Amino acid sequence: MNRDLLMRYIEVSTLLLTPICPHVCDHIWVNVLKRKGSALTVGWPSAEEPDYVIRQAAEFLDVLKNDLRAQIQKKEAPPKKKKADAPPPPKITHMDIYVAPRYGGWREAVLRSLAQEYNSETNKFSANYSQAVFDAVKSDPNIPDDFKNQPDKVIKTKILPFAKLKQEQTIIGGTTILDIELPFKQDEIINENKEYL
Repeated sequence: MNRDLLMRYIEVSTLLLTPICPHVCDHIWVNVLKRKGSALTVGWPSAEEPDYVIRQAAEFLDVLKNDLRAQIQKKEAPPKKKKADAPPPPKITHMDIYVAPRYGGWREAVLRSLAQEYNSETNKFSANYSQAVFDAVKSDPNIPDDFKNQPDKVIKTKILPFAKLKQEQTIIGGTTILDIELPFKQDEIINENKEYL
């Protein structure tokens, strides 16, 4: 456990609870945190703006962890119908994970189209951004014809959830969400968290 993080947590919690239980918080401020003065006079805690890239990296790690653990559990599960001579399921000892440093294919076309449909002054997308995204994917020469020749409904089912997610993320996190290059290195995140995964 990180001591500095723990002390910051206690400090912020103490200041947040001071209006509710001032005597206890003042005791914690002086005797536990060893701070000078009184918690009653310090005021409300301040914090920096959250780093949206760190949030994205954490969400990536969380989704990856859940996906990997579900796959391991599925592979190691015993067969549904037990046979007397069936060998036990194999134990997963290692895995290969492939990462990409940037978006490609139809995802790249979606991001480029969304960037054109975004108004930074109003922090909003055009009303018909989903149609613009669909048209951009259909007309992109870099996307294989076997993808573009699928029925429109199938293409929309694939691309619009991604477009909606990126649209929502952009409104919160800014235009860096629409970059083709990922804002963090997936391989570094994975290597730093091997034990956790």
